[in-house]
Amino acid sequence: MAGMLIASFCDEEISAVMLAIATFFPNMILSGIIWPIEGMPIIMQYLTYLLPCKLAAESIRSIISRGWGFSHTGVWPGFATTAAWIAFYLLLTLLIHKFRFSQL
Repeated sequence: MAGMLIASFCDEEISAVMLAIATFFPNMILSGIIWPIEGMPIIMQYLTYLLPCKLAAESIRSIISRGWGFSHTGVWPGFATTAAWIAFYLLLTLLIHKFRFSQL
């Protein structure tokens, strides 16, 4: 849904690609998927909870390495926040389409 949001926001393909790269890589690095969060300054560790992939990465890591099920309290928040981010991106995409293309 983040890709749909970016695509509906940009006019040209190259600007959408550049904006997608500019949002994707910092999100992956800062959410703990590529770089461990424990190696970041303490203020950055708290800011990572605002990123969409943080809790999802922890949930997948807990499922794969610890064998936890969906009912475990360390797993289901990742799925819930992912669903919430998808709904948020979908709502923003619909709002952009409504206001952008209704003026044509």
